[in-house]
Amino acid sequence: MSKLLRSDRKRRIPRTVTMALAVLAVSGFVASQSGASALGTQAPADHADTNHVATSTGVQPVAIEPTAGPIIAVASLPAPSNSFDIRLTVTNSSGVSSLGARDIQAVQVDCFGALNGDSFTIDDVFSVAAPPGGTAAVAVGSGTDVGPAVLTFTGFNNTESSAFNLDPDTWDNSSFGATRLQMSGCRIEVVFERIGAETPLRASGVLAHKPNDKVVANLKQVNP
Repeated sequence: MSKLLRSDRKRRIPRTVTMALAVLAVSGFVASQSGASALGTQAPADHADTNHVATSTGVQPVAIEPTAGPIIAVASLPAPSNSFDIRLTVTNSSGVSSLGARDIQAVQVDCFGALNGDSFTIDDVFSVAAPPGGTAAVAVGSGTDVGPAVLTFTGFNNTESSAFNLDPDTWDNSSFGATRLQMSGCRIEVVFERIGAETPLRASGVLAHKPNDKVVANLKQVNP
C-alpha cells in the first residue's frame, strides 16, 4: 500500500461531522421540495416552450403564421401555383389596425422557412411596380445579394398595392427555378410608417397554398 493511501485512511472524518452533514443535506432537500410546492410544478429545463425552438435541436421548423391580430396587409402570388413567374403583390389593408390606416414603409421577404425548411435565398428583385402616387426601391436583394429581400416605399397608402418579381434560388444552386407553390413558408413582414410617438405598427405572415391555387399570406398585426 502506498504512503498516499495509508495517509488517506488515517484522515477519516469525525463521526459528529458526518452526522451534521447528513442533517444539512436532509434539511436542504426538504426546503427545495417546499419551494417547488409553493411555485407550482415547473417544466423540465430541456423541454421547449411550444412557441419557441429548443436550443438543442439543429433543425428549425417551418415558419408559423401568427394567430392573433387583424389582417392589415396581404401578400399573394396568383394561380397557377406551378408557374415559375414569382410576382408578389402586397396590398395595404391597415385601415382595420388598432392605430387606423398607416402607409407601408418597408416590406421584407424572408424565405428561410420555404422549400420544406431547406430555404431559399432571394438573388434578385426586379420589375417593381410602385404604389399609385408613391415610390418603391429595392434596399436588399438586388443583383448578386443573398438572403431576404427588402423593399422601401413612400406614399404606399391604405387599400393600395405594389407588385414585384423575385428570383428565389437555393443556397447551393443559383439556377434552381422555384415555383409559386414552393414559395410556401416564406415569411412576409411589413413595417408601417410611424406617426409621432405612437407604438410602431408591424405585420407578419407566412405564404401558404390555398384551395383556389393561389399562394397567400394574410399579414396580421403583431405590434402593437
